[in-house]
Amino acid sequence: MRIKIQADCEVIVYTIGMDTVLFIRTISTRQPTINERLQGVCRYAQDHGWRIQTADRPTQAQLKRLIALWHPCGVIIESGSRKNIYPPRLFGRLPFVYLDRDSETAVNCHCVEHDPVQTAETAAKELLSLECSSYAYVPSLDNVSWSANRGKAFQEVMRLHGRQIRVLRYAAKADEVSCQPQLRRFICDLRKPCGIFAVNDHMGYEVLSACAAEGVSVPDEVAVVAVDNQEIFCENAVPPLSSIALDFYGAGFASAELLDKIIQGHAQKGECRRFGVTELVRRASSRKLQVIDAHVSAALETIRRHACEGISSADILKDFGCSRRQAEIRFKTATGNSVLEEIHRVRFTRACELLRTTRMGVTAVANMCGYTHAVFLVKLFRRFAGKSPDEWRKQASTIHS
Repeated sequence: MRIKIQADCEVIVYTIGMDTVLFIRTISTRQPTINERLQGVCRYAQDHGWRIQTADRPTQAQLKRLIALWHPCGVIIESGSRKNIYPPRLFGRLPFVYLDRDSETAVNCHCVEHDPVQTAETAAKELLSLECSSYAYVPSLDNVSWSANRGKAFQEVMRLHGRQIRVLRYAAKADEVSCQPQLRRFICDLRKPCGIFAVNDHMGYEVLSACAAEGVSVPDEVAVVAVDNQEIFCENAVPPLSSIALDFYGAGFASAELLDKIIQGHAQKGECRRFGVTELVRRASSRKLQVIDAHVSAALETIRRHACEGISSADILKDFGCSRRQAEIRFKTATGNSVLEEIHRVRFTRACELLRTTRMGVTAVANMCGYTHAVFLVKLFRRFAGKSPDEWRKQASTIHS
């Protein structure tokens, strides 16, 4: 059933006969990160007898009408950086949780926010491994607290390693047009080679564009790591952008769990939970091979993109222009893995993601990851995780419970 409150405020009914929880979305549903948050909420709801109603960017007046219409037992507000869009007074005594909002912008409110320290540590490890001469941070154009916190955490981690970083300071009222010349000047002034941590994929994309405009080689002169792993930016950047994938699914699950705790009367005032990192997806913007080899670099990109489509070592090695043995040696010298090991690594990572975020059976997961028989995936889990896929899934599902 689909109900329209107004043209810009859509409510979707999933099931009937259960307690209702409103999930308010303030960013585009086309962004994968919002869907991951909602998946985490729905997973908790399925196990606890909730019905999830979603509303897309309602006004404050519409939100009041939504509450009056559904009489929810609680509300989850995906607020992002829009810190003042739904003030606490709108909810009265109704339990609510701000999802992906800094607790410092919502004093004494229940929040689920990202962990800037874990994100900064992940970026620092990647960039420090490249042994650059200098390091820098490119913040958000908006003066938002999460961007400042991410930069501060990065600065502190680098200081622990005896490194200083430069931070780009935008001119007053900078916008997406005026920031590009500033970025170009900033990058030209950096001591090379330099490792740059960009606050998110959008700014990482802008950094790569500035490098291209100034003839700065990536990753040889400037290596770049960003955050969010949105493929629209990462895969279409030149070169493809390395990015830190945040645990948005876990964030959604944690917000539902916290809301349940509030409903039960067990939450502390202003309780805040944090979500961290799932992985760093390494692409060409930070991939420096031990041996500079264009064929190896291309092979890594092909494996990362197509490993789950059933490609084989032969498919990868045929483009090296030499014997298969020589190609294998070149690949392993540069990466530390054989081609087959790299294919299995990418497939295994994808299998873990599917097991954690879906209810697909092991056979279906195996097929989605390029394996024709589930038994091979089971053997991989026994080898790398020390348990079966079902045992691994059960453990992963209890992390937030």
